[in-house]
Amino acid sequence: MNSNRKTKWEGLRAIAIARQSNDNDGAASTEAQGNFMTLQLTEAGMSHVETIPLEGVSGSSPARINEILQALFRRKKEKNDFDVIAWQVEDRATRSGGEHGLWLAHEAKRHGLRVFFPVDDQQDTPAAFRAFTYDSALD
Repeated sequence: MNSNRKTKWEGLRAIAIARQSNDNDGAASTEAQGNFMTLQLTEAGMSHVETIPLEGVSGSSPARINEILQALFRRKKEKNDFDVIAWQVEDRATRSGGEHGLWLAHEAKRHGLRVFFPVDDQQDTPAAFRAFTYDSALD
């Protein structure tokens, strides 16, 4: 594990978003994503505030994803109880292309939030995680 990465996330509070678009997968998919992300957030030094399950929500629908993000931005402003929005992998957040992903990261940053995608399936170390943010591009 890259110790600089752990330092980068250490002490932050995260809300995990568990999205699945296929109703046949049901709660098992969102529950498994939530459990997985809780472990990865802890490994990265973050506290897990909550997992929000989104069942039957397509990542190809930027309007629906934007609606969900707006609710999170309101929560950040009203409660200020989290610092990070986490999705298991990039396609859980958006399948609407890189422009939507950059917009998502930009809007999160504007609202005082960071974006975290815990693990890349290509990695083969058990405790490995990958922090995917646009922080350096937006600074």
